Amino acid sequence: MPGIVCDTGALLAAERANPDFLALHDEVTRHRIRPAVPVVVLAQAWRGGPQHSISRVLKACDIIPDDLIHLCDAIGIKIRLYPI
Repeated sequence: MPGIVCDTGALLAAERANPDFLALHDEVTRHRIRPAVPVVVLAQAWRGGPQHSISRVLKACDIIPDDLIHLCDAIGIKIRLYPI
């Protein structure tokens, strides 16, 4: 299964309503692929208050909790939720 992981730059592109990013995001979600967004990425990009463009993108994403990443690292498991 193909997958996409968004970084902070992707969410900032959404905030700026970058047409290239939004077209890519729409294409990915049209193929029923849900991009992953690590919660730490969301924390870096979120500025507080309404951010409609980011919110629209996040509705089609899976937020990956930070504790899941740390737990897997602690027990030596390399998570591959979204193999490339």
